[in-house]
Parts: sequence; C-alpha cells; structure tokens
Amino acid sequence: MVLSKVVPRSLWNFRNHQARIHSSASSKNDTDMEGSLSPDLHHDCETDMKFEQRGVCQKFSVNGKRRKETILIPGNLSITENKYGEYIEWKPDESKVKNGNAEASSSGSKLGASGGIQFHASKGNERVEIKPDASSKEFLRPIKIELPEIRSFIVPPKANPREIIFILSDGTTLNPFIFERGSPENLVIALERSLRITKSRSNSNGLYMVGVRKESAPTMPPSGVLPHGVAEILGVLPPEHQHNVGQLWGFMKEMKNDPYATACTTLAKFGHMALNGELPINVFPGGSSTQVTDSVLRNGRLEESLNSDANELEADYTTNEEGYEVIFKPEKIGVELPPLTYFRTFRGQPLSQEQWLNYLDHEGRISNMNEIRQIVFYGGVEPTIRRHVWPILLGVHDSKSTYEERQCQLSEKTCYYNRMKMQWATISEDQEERFSPFRDFKSLIEKDVSRTDRTLDYFKGENSRGTDILRNILMTYMMYNFNLGYVQGMSDILAPILMETQDEILAFWVFVKFMDLIETNFEMSQEGMQRQLKDSYTLLQLVDPKFSAYLEACDASNMYFAFRWLLIWFKREFSFQDTLILWEALWTGLPGPNFHLFVGLSILEQHSTTIMENKFGLSEILRHVNDCNENRLRVNPHPS
Repeated sequence: MVLSKVVPRSLWNFRNHQARIHSSASSKNDTDMEGSLSPDLHHDCETDMKFEQRGVCQKFSVNGKRRKETILIPGNLSITENKYGEYIEWKPDESKVKNGNAEASSSGSKLGASGGIQFHASKGNERVEIKPDASSKEFLRPIKIELPEIRSFIVPPKANPREIIFILSDGTTLNPFIFERGSPENLVIALERSLRITKSRSNSNGLYMVGVRKESAPTMPPSGVLPHGVAEILGVLPPEHQHNVGQLWGFMKEMKNDPYATACTTLAKFGHMALNGELPINVFPGGSSTQVTDSVLRNGRLEESLNSDANELEADYTTNEEGYEVIFKPEKIGVELPPLTYFRTFRGQPLSQEQWLNYLDHEGRISNMNEIRQIVFYGGVEPTIRRHVWPILLGVHDSKSTYEERQCQLSEKTCYYNRMKMQWATISEDQEERFSPFRDFKSLIEKDVSRTDRTLDYFKGENSRGTDILRNILMTYMMYNFNLGYVQGMSDILAPILMETQDEILAFWVFVKFMDLIETNFEMSQEGMQRQLKDSYTLLQLVDPKFSAYLEACDASNMYFAFRWLLIWFKREFSFQDTLILWEALWTGLPGPNFHLFVGLSILEQHSTTIMENKFGLSEILRHVNDCNENRLRVNPHPS
C-alpha cells in the first residue's frame, strides 16, 4: 500500500529542481554597481565577459523556527561567452558571505546602501550566519545557464527592491535575483544582444517572453580541433543539423569535465523533447484521432493539421482580444458565470483566548459553535489556544461536552492509544519476519520520518525527541487503521499538528480526525484523488474556459500537477504558519466541504498567463508551479 507505486514518480518529487551547475573560469572586469556592458572581445581567452553586475543577491525561502524566512546571498551576475555558446552566471560573493553578511527576515526586507544587507522588519527579525560548510552548500552554489535555455523572465512591477525571476525551457523557475542597487534594466539590455525579448500580451505580472535570435546560433569549430571519430559522425549528419556541431563539441567537453551532471542534464532534455517536442498531442476531446504536433501547437498553425473530423467536433479556431488562440470549444457544462472579477480581501483577526473563554459557560460547554467557525474561517486561531480549539473544531470532543466529560474522554483515549502502541512495540523480530505488511509499513515510516521537516527545530538532530514521537504516532495509527496503514504524505500531515500541540496523545487524536476528512486521498485505488482532480478541472472550465482549453490541448486536463496540493492540503505550497491558518479555515467546513478545490484554482490562476505564454506542457507545468509555490505563496495578511 505504497502510494509511490501507483502515482507517477514526478508527482511526488517534493524537492526543488536545481539549476544546472557548471564550474568554469571567467574573466573579471571592474564594473560599477549599476552593471556595465563591455564590447565584444576577440582575444584568445577561454571566456569573454559580455556583462557584469555586482550586488545581485539570490533569494532563498527556508523554514525558520515557526515561519518561512527569506535569506539573501550576495553575489555577482554576469553574461559570458565562449566558442560553445553564451551563458548567464551567478556566483556568490565569498568575501561578504564569509563575513556573515546574509540575513533572514520573516516579515519583510529592505536592502541597505552599505556593502552588507540590512533588513527592517516589524517582527521576527533574525540574523543567520552563512558559512561555506555542509549545511549551507545549497546557498553557495554558483549557477551557469545557457542563454537559449531561458524561455521567459518576470520583473515584478511593484517589487522593491527590484528583482528578476528566470523561467527555463523545462519549466524550472529559478530563485529570484534581487538587485541591491539599480534595477534589472541593464541586464535586460545585455540579454537583448543575443535573445529576442518581447513583453507578455497582458504583462500584468511583469512577464517577458524570450526567443533565440537566428544570428546567435552556435558556429562550427575548426575541423582540425575535433577529436578522433567526431568528423566521421558529422559526415552522416543531415545538412539541416550540421549547424549544431558546436553544441556537440561543447557537450563532449562537458562530458569529460563532469560526466555525471552532463549526462543527467542531457537525459532530462531528451525526456523533455520526447514528451513535449516530438510526440503528437491530442487536441480534441472525446478520444478523436485527430492530432497536432507540439511544434505546430507552439507556432499557432493549427489549421494546417486539421482534417474533416474537426467540423464534426465543432472546433473553434478564433483568436480572442488578448491574442490567445482557442484550440477548441470547452465542453458545455450548462452553467455560465458572470465575468471574473478580482478584488483584494483582508483576513479578520484570529480567535483570541478572551473570545474563546467568553464562548464557554461555567461547565465548559460552547454556547455558539457556528460563530466560532466563522471567526476561525476568516481569521484563524491564536497559537496559544490551538491545542484547546482544534480538538473541538475537528470533533475529537463534542462542542456541548463539559470540562469533566472532555477530561474523562481524554483519559479513555489515552488508554486506547497506549494499548495500540504496545501492540506494535511488543512485536518481536521473529514475528515481524512473518508479518510482511507490518514490516513494509514500518520500513516506509522509518524512511519518511527521517526526512520530514528536518529543518524545523522540533525535528532537528539525529536523536530528536520530535522525530521519535512522530514515528510513534504513525506506527500507532497503522495499528488503529490497518486497512489503510501508512502511505507517503501522512508524515507531512502529522508534523505540523505535533509541533503545534507538543503532546503525543492529543496530536494522535487530532491527526485521526484530520485523516477522517482526507482518508480517500491515500487509498490505493486513488478514486478519491481522481474525483477531486476531475472536479477541479470541471470548476476550471467554468472559471477560466480559455485556460482549461489550453490544458486539454496539452494533455494536462488530468490536473496531475495539482496532485500534491490536494493530497496533503497545500502543506508544501505555504509556509508552516500559513499552512496552519489554511487548515484551520478548511476544518471549519465553510463555505462547503470542497472549498479546498477553490484554493487550488486560485493558485492555478496565478500561473495561467505564464503557463500559456511559455507554452508549457504537462511536465513543465508541474515543475513550474512547484518551483513558484514554495517561494511565493502566502495567506493574505491581517489588516494593519
């Protein structure tokens, strides 16, 4: 009963896709902080510097003690060129990093005028010392990317300080680059030398599309420098592919320098081409055999691929006012919504301890549970009273129960928990050898517990008490619900509950009630998940027919890229505290039991323009939304 055996592996890849890392020498030019453009250089040096801008920080989002924090690593951004191509590079400024000039903030940041980085936040300001040791390698890795790999970039119009976010051809979204002084304008000007840059049709989010200029295609190196055997290979290449010889020569050198990274990158590119560049894509719903290749879809030449079946399916090939081509008419649902409007809303204040006590009578009964649900839905719960409110909200205790009745219930549930815990704890190794389902569940729990939220203080360390309790609860739940047992993702659900309650017994029963709500997410048949994904697409057809038509054309109407969102209720998409606020709202059951589907739609709407204008396929959409969400989503703040 292991979920990863059924779900495609890419759907459960919780780790961010890392940009390709190269190590190569580059010449250094003295430039000012605004960035400078250097003339084309033609000496015999290995690498030419085309552009350099100092004071460009890479922005990372990490889990802090109680919330997601931002870390800025100072560095330099440059554009370089060698005989194999042009690259954009970022390298950390080791002099500043070694001096500890990297800080983190949970509520906001402002770049100072000094060489270091200063944060001014209303609360939660915390200095983080960044040193080049094993724990900080991910922050200190240089980045080097071929310019043709850039598909688009975003310059958020209201960002201060200015930042730029690159989106690669495989859907990967890099961490934002923050400009300590100046803006990305000079960088964009330098990129325009080699790339064709156009504004997005809507451009409301600062999106710019990127294409490769024909004159920047790689040139063939002299035949005399080719290694033995390459000339013979080139002799059998078709004429239309012989202009790629420079790339082949560069590939062979990279294979020699770093075979593992080069092989992984090449295989990833090949897989991307096989899935999204060469195979035909079914444009029409209903299982029609009429197909159009991905290249035709990307060039907008759909009419040339149609046959007589198109009329029977009532395909519509009009272009709307925003310039998007409607590939086909979405399936009629029988409901027509008014035009979509956007407005900013603010959350209310969280349920306070004073309010909570006012709703309790002298025996502990809750006078008006509906009002409490309304307050929690709009504002959440103050952290200090969550261990008291959550059991009532989820139904561990009845809202009409007294203090005495709840204490009696808790005593009974404690005995029940300890009895189940003893059942698995007393199974001998000899018994375990003949109990394969138990052995498999236990092994999977051990693996998942060892990698669940280990960046949080409560679960840090080899002999963490929090990790031990997490393991105990998951093993006991396996005994409580042996039909379901344990499935990957349950540890992600339990960890925030345990960290907030700090009580093994209470965390177990809150977890049990939460699992009662989402148990179908983890069933082997996946019928519950398939139903939710299908319902999400139906809602999308109502809310955004144009985008739903695009997903259908890309064979992405199965909504697999939203699988992780629905499986663990967006736990990986928001910070730790924002996840708890969202869960509390969903636990109220307001405005209905499927409100989490609308949360998923709101996330998807943030990416729809970027996805369509970049012409992403299913694998690219999956990578893009996962990369973006982990750094940029947050629950609306309370009004100040």
